[in-house]
Amino acid sequence: MSDPSQASTVGSTTQALQLAPTGASVVLPVQPEACRALAAALETKSGADPRGEVYLRLEGITGDQPTLLDVYLSVPEGAAAAAHPEHHLGTVGLYGLVQSSMKDKHGGGGQGMGFSLDATCLFKRLRLAGPPVPSGIRVDVIPKRPLPEKGRIIIGKIHLLHAQEH
Repeated sequence: MSDPSQASTVGSTTQALQLAPTGASVVLPVQPEACRALAAALETKSGADPRGEVYLRLEGITGDQPTLLDVYLSVPEGAAAAAHPEHHLGTVGLYGLVQSSMKDKHGGGGQGMGFSLDATCLFKRLRLAGPPVPSGIRVDVIPKRPLPEKGRIIIGKIHLLHAQEH
């Protein structure tokens, strides 16, 4: 198993993503050379394990609504994510979100939560890294149940990482 902390970045968001009551999507821009290297690492002989792993990292998640979020990758444009279970990457639980979003009396803390989801099998099965190399990969984040209108969940940064085995 590769170490996600030693991974190279394939792509990252440039702005925070605020979830609407029914979720949000963002196109994660990818670096072409990093994506080609990822595609080559995932291209293995039948039955062989890929060289390295792919992770989607959600960082700095803050808010006031503990909930479950479904994460999807590369859902076709204009399609509802839930209609494409083959693109479902995983579910993250935001229990403890309110506490992790609050600063303490000294001004520390409040950075929120973070999760890494292993996307290796999904990338390999759907050939998300190409060829052809995509300019971006759509990420959909959908609450299991719609959030209240005044609810707030913000994902500070989303990274696509490639951890190569050494």
